[in-house]
Amino acid sequence: MLSKTITAFTSPVTSQNPQESIGASAKIDTKKRLDVLDYLKGVSIVSIILLHSFQLVDLPPLGKILIQFGGTGIHVFIFVSGFGLYLSHLSKPLSFRPFIKKRFLKIYIPVILSVSIIALTSLFVPLYVSSLYAYLGHIFLYKMFDEHIMGSYGYHFWFISLILCLYLAFLPIVKTKDRLPGHLFIVLSFVISLSWSALVISTGKEKIRIWNSFFLQYLWEFCLGIYLADLYKKKNSAFWDQKSITLLMASVVALILYALLPPKFGSVGKVLNDIPALVGYIGLAIFVYNANLPLVNQFFTYTGTISFALYLFHMFFLQIATYIKVQFQMEFNLLTVIIAFSVNYLISIYVHALLLRLYKVLKV
Repeated sequence: MLSKTITAFTSPVTSQNPQESIGASAKIDTKKRLDVLDYLKGVSIVSIILLHSFQLVDLPPLGKILIQFGGTGIHVFIFVSGFGLYLSHLSKPLSFRPFIKKRFLKIYIPVILSVSIIALTSLFVPLYVSSLYAYLGHIFLYKMFDEHIMGSYGYHFWFISLILCLYLAFLPIVKTKDRLPGHLFIVLSFVISLSWSALVISTGKEKIRIWNSFFLQYLWEFCLGIYLADLYKKKNSAFWDQKSITLLMASVVALILYALLPPKFGSVGKVLNDIPALVGYIGLAIFVYNANLPLVNQFFTYTGTISFALYLFHMFFLQIATYIKVQFQMEFNLLTVIIAFSVNYLISIYVHALLLRLYKVLKV
């Protein structure tokens, strides 16, 4: 048994089933279409990482405004996750227990490993406050309900809590979808998300992460991905197959709304602008993809395949960079961002390969 385990970890991984990775697409008819989904994941994760990175840099006012758009990548990743997960479900439906083993554990295991590494490092280097309660909050998933430890071992883990909730809710969501016409399914998801937003705002909790980022807030994006995946499978209707001029015009209009809604309508505008943010971001991303820039497309498509590992550790390396800069009284600048991103990227390649071997050993 031990020899088989060692062999599994040391032998090369020859292939990866894209429908097995977080937010990944299922087996799609053409390579191009599969690439589009990985490309979108890659673009979204890179933009999120750049947002977190440049928040540490002293930028001019316009720069601070522009980098905020990077946070919109969260919406795209949720949407693509719903799309890919539902295609996987259509390809191979699973009951609850096999689903937890095959899908949920592929998120949970990397999260626990990454948090454990970060927590262990923090015992020797003061990157984060060490806390057994906070650490166990990641293990037993109660972190997402306690604002005091929501940012423990990396504030970005709030998003992982969100994804875990959506995965746990996936099968009930699918059962609901199967009982409703498609348009009613989408309307219901919008109503639930908007109702949750209204509750959060009316109770004055819009600035509290465990409330403003609860999975119901983003349910409509996940369900929209599921709905469009169903359309693609049944009618071969692909959301990415649009004319460039249509994509560009839709993106411009959506981004204008995205910019205007918050200052005009305050907290309500911030909630409503998730819709134009998603449309504008995806429209621009696919517009660039359709421009057929080989290096750009290849980079983001490959990045999409390692995006989960890249996301898990990016704040860890930013914290290390910040710690070093403080110790040597140096400025956190563009060069720091490039170095932190590059180190994270290279290590994520190996982390991703290690995870594939671990999944193989654990048979998940």
